[in-house]
Order: sequence, then C-alpha cells, then structure tokens
Amino acid sequence: MPIPTKYLAQFEENHYYHVYNHAVHNNILFVRSGNYEYFLRRFDEYLSDWIEVDAWCLMINHFHFLIKIKTINELSDDAKTQLAKFECLHDCISNQFKRFFTAYALAFNKEQKRKGSLFEQQFRRVWVDNETYYTRLAYYIHANPRHHGVVYDFQHYMWSSYGRILNPKPTKLRKEEVLHWFGGKEKYIDFHANGNPDFGNMKDYLID
Repeated sequence: MPIPTKYLAQFEENHYYHVYNHAVHNNILFVRSGNYEYFLRRFDEYLSDWIEVDAWCLMINHFHFLIKIKTINELSDDAKTQLAKFECLHDCISNQFKRFFTAYALAFNKEQKRKGSLFEQQFRRVWVDNETYYTRLAYYIHANPRHHGVVYDFQHYMWSSYGRILNPKPTKLRKEEVLHWFGGKEKYIDFHANGNPDFGNMKDYLID
C-alpha cells in the first residue's frame, strides 16, 4: 500500500520535521545499551551537518526525531560541496538518512548475526507547520515510552531527549531553544508532568 504523500514531505531549509521509522516486520532495532549509543553516534555523524535536533526518542522497534533543517548559509563548506552533487537539498539530506540507515543496519546485522533489511524502506517525515503541532509533537516524542506501555514515568526513560534538555552540559541538542519555546525550564517540566494532549489526534500525522 503506497504511503500517503503527507508522510513523505520534501526537506526544505529552515523548516521543522517529524522524522520517524520502524524496524521491518516484527524485528527490533536495539538489543543492548551499546546499540542505542551507536545509533545516536551514527545519526550525528551522518546528519549533524544538515540538521539540528529539538527532541528525540528511541524505542525498541522504532524512533522519533523532531528536527530543524539548517539554512544553506549555515552549512559547512564540506556540506555545500556535497550538496552541489544533488539536484536539491531534499535529495541530499534524504541520501544522508539512507546512508545512516545502511551504516547502522550493517553493524547491527553483523553483531546480531542476522541478514536482510532492518528498517522499513521509506522513512516518514512530516512537515511541522504550526506552533501547536510543534508543542504537541515534542510532548508526544518524550511521552512515547508511556504511550506504548514501556514505562509509566517517561521522564526517567533513558533513551529520549526529555532529561537531556534539562542537563546543562553542552551538546548539539537545541536545549535552550526548546526550553525557551515552552517558556523556561519550570514550564517545560510542568507541561510534561501535567500536559496530556490527546494522542488520538496525532493519528493525522503518524503511522504507528
């Protein structure tokens, strides 16, 4: 069955997107903590020249990222050279995602002594086109472990950006921007503790 076009948005500079993908069939993406760590390192290696990350969550068989595409002027010289090989920015970034998926899958398959595809062929990307959607999506991503019944207190889930945004240690995660969006640290914490957007409405944007 073809994927609706709204889940296959074109990447454009200075736009926000919800990017997510699943393991094929009933497979899993992570077996041990080292897999999660390797996934994040590889993601940074292949994508950080092109995107910035506002929120993320890694689940055992899928993942979610809320990203912002860098402007052309923000790209490094090496990234601009790479971009020149493609017809448009979307094609270049899509290729980087494919390279990332391939690199992780090859390493995971070797470690787990498995063969074949690991990720679904077409990863989903949805344009985050309004402020309400951004806020609900950031919460949805962080609360995903509770949504899927993995934990109740998602604020202590290890493999998401929720707690890392509160950690003052410098990283590439856009912590200050996210905290500012929610109105500061205390309001960020309060929203996640008490906010309860209707996940049913997210079905307009998600294939779960």
